[in-house]
Amino acid sequence: MYQIAVIGAGQLGSRHLQGLARLELDCQYFVVDPSESSLVTTKNRLNEIDIPEIDKKVTYLRSINDLPKIIDYAVISTSADVRLKVIKDLLNLVDVKNLLLEKVLFQHSDDYQVASMLFKEKKDLKIWVNCPRRLFPIYKKVHSFFKEDPIHHFQVYGGNWGLGCNSIHFIDLLAFFTGKPPSDLCTMSLDTHITASKREGFYEFTGSLRGKSGGTLFDLTSLASSNSKLLITLRSEKRTCLIDERSGQAFFNIDDSTSSWTSEAFRNPLVSDQSTLIAKNILINGESELASFTDSVAYHLPLIRCLGKHSSKLLGNDPDFCPIT
Repeated sequence: MYQIAVIGAGQLGSRHLQGLARLELDCQYFVVDPSESSLVTTKNRLNEIDIPEIDKKVTYLRSINDLPKIIDYAVISTSADVRLKVIKDLLNLVDVKNLLLEKVLFQHSDDYQVASMLFKEKKDLKIWVNCPRRLFPIYKKVHSFFKEDPIHHFQVYGGNWGLGCNSIHFIDLLAFFTGKPPSDLCTMSLDTHITASKREGFYEFTGSLRGKSGGTLFDLTSLASSNSKLLITLRSEKRTCLIDERSGQAFFNIDDSTSSWTSEAFRNPLVSDQSTLIAKNILINGESELASFTDSVAYHLPLIRCLGKHSSKLLGNDPDFCPIT
């Protein structure tokens, strides 16, 4: 029997549990959150799916201290401000074999080194970071579309899509296409005001964040006070692709004398659907197409550092701290 833990209930953790509960494997589940209301949310979400007897396989806990001593697979879906502490507490008490971390990983740039050193001590522990767009069928097709004609420019453009908390998803996706981490990040086109996030104590950014991924230029733009649809545009020397995730439409063009646009409808998997597939591959095969922790740190740190410096000018925080989750 596999022992599976979800640490951090509430909205995201509850969706992970929905997916994990669909595993066609013999599993026992443990959900940990100090908030009773978050545990209630998770119980209610579990009742939304029709799986007989699933409630008998789930134990709800208020403390990591009450987990079994061996966990085959753990998801840490807490907010970023407490994630490192939760990781330390968990690995101090429990032998974890596989670990899935939600993004953004940590708010303090120093925490990435601390976590890296901690994981090195756990030689048998495998860790991945849940930026799952690289697993989506439509983006695998985009990857193949540009295989022989490398992407020169990558743009994400739309209204209020959460540049602070969501940029890492697109940086990870671009790294999937290019094989390179971000560099030369520029915040000069970010707006000179920062807005409070829906989650208390966290903030959001608007404007444009620019940089490179190998030889590819990227531009991530979130328009303040706008409901403009989010569109993703990729260009190479002769190829163009436009992705409209909300409508589930992708458009492809090859620039030659006979070319015309082709389109493809798609549906990106829900968090719960993706959670099932990710966990199954890790538990059965010991692998995942997600970025490893080490690779994801190389994607996170440039983002955390540049947004931290930008926010320090406006909020007065430590430049090595970025108030996002």
